[in-house]
Amino acid sequence: MIFDNDAHFGKVRELAASKGLWDEEMQRDLPKKWERHGDMIVFPQNSFTHNNWRYIGRELWRVVAESLNIARLGRKRIIDDEDDRTPHVDLLYGDNGWVEHVDDRGIRFVYDASKKVFNNKKLPEMQRISEWDCHGQTVVDMYAGLGYYSLRFLVCCGAKQVVSIDWSDDMCEALKRTAEANNVQDRILVIEGDSRRVTPCLVADRVFLGLVPSCRAHWLTACKALKQEGGMLHIHEVIDITTKVRKKEDQKKKVPPPRLQSVDEEGSSKENKPIAGQTVSNPVVDGIAEKGQVKRQLSRSQSIVEELESRVLPTPKVWLFNCQPVFHNFAKFQTLDASKGAGKTSQ
Repeated sequence: MIFDNDAHFGKVRELAASKGLWDEEMQRDLPKKWERHGDMIVFPQNSFTHNNWRYIGRELWRVVAESLNIARLGRKRIIDDEDDRTPHVDLLYGDNGWVEHVDDRGIRFVYDASKKVFNNKKLPEMQRISEWDCHGQTVVDMYAGLGYYSLRFLVCCGAKQVVSIDWSDDMCEALKRTAEANNVQDRILVIEGDSRRVTPCLVADRVFLGLVPSCRAHWLTACKALKQEGGMLHIHEVIDITTKVRKKEDQKKKVPPPRLQSVDEEGSSKENKPIAGQTVSNPVVDGIAEKGQVKRQLSRSQSIVEELESRVLPTPKVWLFNCQPVFHNFAKFQTLDASKGAGKTSQ
């Protein structure tokens, strides 16, 4: 939400001015929008970054909280890792970062905002899952996180039981609190650990694999989790279609290799061609001479192909020694009597 910072941060400017620290550049540093999670407000990463704010100390956050009539304050911070840019929240004012978020279906998510923030990018998939009918089914969520999909299966889809797996103890604690807040703690089993090692076998009607960009390393584990009579896997995968398009374009741009010249039977590097000024006799077909045609000698490769095509191949044979013929895909068998050394043909 966007707010008028002049109306909310008047006391903050007075505090900075009283300490001789106010600078006009600090006005642009005041946040114009923020997120509210219960009794906690989370500011954007680029707010309150001027050096003069640091000299005011913790008194600054007390005045900000009183101005906004809020109990706790936090500020987002982006942590770069190898796979993604993960948002976290630094707690600026308050005892802890536990907050409650209510989604569009009235599901209450309880989590520590200082360790994990709610990912709104998952909402489209959560809404799609809400339309499924899972009554009487057991669902395994192999990457549960805050329970984005696990709670949808329980509250919206009517699943009999959900097994939620995550290797983070913070996420598992949040899952337990979220289950209690939604009164579904008797239908959810939270397992902490690597899903490839702790996923139960032969229990699931559905296995949900919501890991991106790829979860292929866990497909075998997911298959083992399905019941004996089978079930359904829901797989998330990021497919780079631009790579395929680029390959097709590269193939179109490729120039075909030059065609090699054949070598005729007389060893010439070129096929025989009529020489200018030389009289060439026309071939006779059925006694009628065709004008404008020149008889060409076969190249070496062409003569070999013609010879192979005209060759009569022998009848296939299977040689069996002191045993009954077992191959029935041939018209005839050639058997050999080892004791007499003579062969005979049998149908």
